[in-house]
Amino acid sequence: MIITLILIFFNSLLLLFSAEAINAAREGLETWLINVVPALFPFMVATNIILKTIVIKPSKIGIALSKIFNIYNPFFLPFIVGFTAGAPLSSKVIAELLRKNEITQNEAQRLLSFCSNIGIVFILGTVGSILNDIALAKNILIIHYLSALVTGFLFRFYKYREQNIKLKINIDEKKQQAFSTVFKDSIIVSVKNILMIGGYIIFFSVIIQFLIISRVPHYISQISEYEQIKALAYGFIEITTALNYTNSAIVITTILSFTGISIISQSIAFLEKTGINFKVFILSKILHATIAFILSTIVF
Repeated sequence: MIITLILIFFNSLLLLFSAEAINAAREGLETWLINVVPALFPFMVATNIILKTIVIKPSKIGIALSKIFNIYNPFFLPFIVGFTAGAPLSSKVIAELLRKNEITQNEAQRLLSFCSNIGIVFILGTVGSILNDIALAKNILIIHYLSALVTGFLFRFYKYREQNIKLKINIDEKKQQAFSTVFKDSIIVSVKNILMIGGYIIFFSVIIQFLIISRVPHYISQISEYEQIKALAYGFIEITTALNYTNSAIVITTILSFTGISIISQSIAFLEKTGINFKVFILSKILHATIAFILSTIVF
């Protein structure tokens, strides 16, 4: 009943503010096409190929990281993706490894706590451009990733008493696949996934526009006498829009670490039917944002 009322209200807003909704959807489409597709699509194709063809063997660094984060099956790929391309691609990789029985349920949950980050390209490119300060963007990047690692260390104790299981990877299955087939399938899957991400970005761009029209964050900021409330409110939903309302490194680092409902929703879409506890996942994002806020307050 509640969901039905929300949908009726949303459709009413679309009718009342159709011009604003169209402009917001257009801006979301431009953001997706200009920023997201070039930055994420090549990573998606390459990652899909790696998942289907390459077996990553344990290394000394991998063994050390396993002890730190309490993850004993191969997790080098989601770790690298999470700290380069970022979310939601890292969530897709974790979901694929879980479905293929290459990592355990608990390991997937722990990985999500510190691999669901914002990518390097977005922070140094988009954030650095908006702030017009690449040096500051680099500091934000360092704190964002450092707080992710702290979150991952804390989540090593998630279901700590349950015994770790060493899983076997079917190497023969990966060797049997022809590269041309793998490449074609990776392109098809990546196109589908990038289109889905675009849909989320466009939808949440419209939601943000309605929030701007309502001026609720503006009124709350006036009552509380804290101007950054607007940026925090917009960042809670979608981070790109929020960046236009603040130049505070503390606020930017905090909203980047939470990643916003839009990216969290995209990640959840990839994680469907994997058995992942989404409440725990969202809790990990809140913890990540809290640690980032504390560290950035100390640094900035």
